[in-house]
Amino acid sequence: MPLRSGWPSRAAHVTTCTGVPSYTGVPCRAIACPAAMKMAVGRDQLHFSLGFYSLMLVANVVRVCRYRRIELLPINYVPFCIGPVMFAYNVDASYGNKMERLNIEKETILRTENHWFNKPIALPVSMEADYRKLMAETNDRLMQMGCPPERDWAVFSPYFSDDDLWRSASPLSRMLHEQLRRHDSVAPVE
Repeated sequence: MPLRSGWPSRAAHVTTCTGVPSYTGVPCRAIACPAAMKMAVGRDQLHFSLGFYSLMLVANVVRVCRYRRIELLPINYVPFCIGPVMFAYNVDASYGNKMERLNIEKETILRTENHWFNKPIALPVSMEADYRKLMAETNDRLMQMGCPPERDWAVFSPYFSDDDLWRSASPLSRMLHEQLRRHDSVAPVE
């Protein structure tokens, strides 16, 4: 019996990482879902932080207009501004639909954004037969539950070049390695 229109039964939920049916085509591996959820939580906290700073800006503008001099709020006013924002955040988490919004944001990250955890995993050629067997079994189970098959999440190569590794490195690592190269290429002063 479907939970909602077009959604499969509870048995299909076992194959997803959050308990909500996921038809992203992106496998819910042990790394991809938690990483995307951490990104979604970070974005949500950033939004609430922007709300706090906006409230502080409004409070400063009101103070300048009231006292006719440019002077920032004293530090002892910060708890009066941060308190309501923290309270709103906790109310939204407890009684609002924050978890649903976070799940939607996670799914959006998995579906549409290009991050290291969305790309296929590079595996050695020796693992290809076991991978194909695993994918066939998984897709058979998904088909029995009425879900679409999972797309391939691995590529196989006998050799990984330095360029392949460089393209998959994080931007911060690339920047630091460039700095090290520049530093090592400078001749020592004697």
